[in-house]
Amino acid sequence: MAQLSALLEREGRDGYGSLNKSKFLENDVASMIQTWRHKICDWYYEFIDQYDFDREVAGVALNYFDRYMFHQTSSDFLTREKFQLVSITSLYLAIKIHSICEDRSARAKALGALYYGKCFEASDDLADMETEMLQTLDWQLNPPTMHQFAMNYVVLHPLARVSDRFTSYLYEATRYQVELALYVPHLLEQFKPSVLAFAAMLNASEKVDPRVLTPGMKEQWCSIMPFVHMDPIQVSDAQAALTGAFPQLPDVDRFEAFRIDVSDHEEHDAIPMGRPGSVSPTNITNC
Repeated sequence: MAQLSALLEREGRDGYGSLNKSKFLENDVASMIQTWRHKICDWYYEFIDQYDFDREVAGVALNYFDRYMFHQTSSDFLTREKFQLVSITSLYLAIKIHSICEDRSARAKALGALYYGKCFEASDDLADMETEMLQTLDWQLNPPTMHQFAMNYVVLHPLARVSDRFTSYLYEATRYQVELALYVPHLLEQFKPSVLAFAAMLNASEKVDPRVLTPGMKEQWCSIMPFVHMDPIQVSDAQAALTGAFPQLPDVDRFEAFRIDVSDHEEHDAIPMGRPGSVSPTNITNC
């Protein structure tokens, strides 16, 4: 509970919490920005999976990217080259600070691929943008993520004392939703990470057998909201928004079937879908 309280406190600081939208993004360039941002999300997940980092790094990188974009005051800034530079620098910073991987060489390889890649005429472009981004973000580089909240919530959830199988599903199904939420800026603008993660877990709980997760247990879980200063109406709104954006949440059997499929392929090193063992959005198809 102490760790969760610390996350909530950090979420309330300037620069963290729900996403602010730059005024110039409200005009006719908004659709173009959304298209580019969607491609950035795709690329972040692909790059992170390639080096077997936790997908939470994508959320951190998008946080840097969105906060930096908020401080831009003119649409003259919006060139494809500048957009690309900002997105790569955001990922570079996130990997440098937050990546964790069993393969110790993976981090160095990933950073090298970004720094010495073919995206820039000179690597100094990235170094200069890194300095500018650090100053723009006021060196606030440790945002509380939806993944962190999901991990803390599931430990406190009553289901954790009853069933490892369903607790695992609850966590994975929550992660599935919050990873997809990164693609939808209006969700990040309207709700804080803590609220989105809480709402996603409530949505996931609807897929759990009521004989396992009883109504009393659900009520017990919801009773935590006042202690974490969470507005029940806002949580309900976030649930509805997530359901509207992602109406077909995979059930328990779908997640477990994927894990079995992964374990069958691991010996052959020929898994066709992303990182082994991952149940993230780009790995679950036709949902």
